[in-house]
Amino acid sequence: MPDLYDSLLEHYLVMAGAGAAHTPGSPAPFALGKQYNFQLGYEHGAQAAAKKNPDYRYVYLPDSVDLSNSAKNGYYSQAVIVVPGLGLPGTAQSVTIPATRVAWGVTILNKTPNRENAIKFLQILLGSTGKDALAANGPTPITPASVSAKDYRKLPASLQPLVKSTE
Repeated sequence: MPDLYDSLLEHYLVMAGAGAAHTPGSPAPFALGKQYNFQLGYEHGAQAAAKKNPDYRYVYLPDSVDLSNSAKNGYYSQAVIVVPGLGLPGTAQSVTIPATRVAWGVTILNKTPNRENAIKFLQILLGSTGKDALAANGPTPITPASVSAKDYRKLPASLQPLVKSTE
C-alpha cells in the first residue's frame, strides 16, 4: 500500500519525554516518525492494551518483518538500528545493532543464593502450567524452550526434559 508507513504514523502519538520542549503544564504529543525513528513493542503488550482500551490499535506484521522467525535472521540482519553512544571519552559515538529474531530468555545465575527454588520456578515456567499461563497472557511461549548444546549440558538434569538442545 503506498504511504502505509506515513498513514500509520500520522495516527500514532507518543508523549514527550523529560526535557522535551512543550507548553508548561500540558503534555506534548509528538507524531511518531517526526521526532522518533523507530519504536519496538511486543505483540502481547499491544493485545493487552487493546483489551483495556477499545480505541487502541496495532498492526499484525508478516514474519518477513516482525522478527519472529529465526530462519529469516539473514534477511532481518539487512536492517539495523543505530543508537547513540554514551558520549564518554574512548567510546563509540554510536552503536549499530543488526536486526535478528527476538525471543525472551530466562536463566539461573551461577551464584544464585536459592538455586533449588530457581530450578523449581523454571520447572513450573517450562512445564504445562507455565506454558498455559504464557499462552493465555503472553508472551507466546516457545515450546519446547530451546537452549544451545553447550548450555544444555550445564542444565540441571531435572530441566533437561523440558527444553530442546539446538546447534
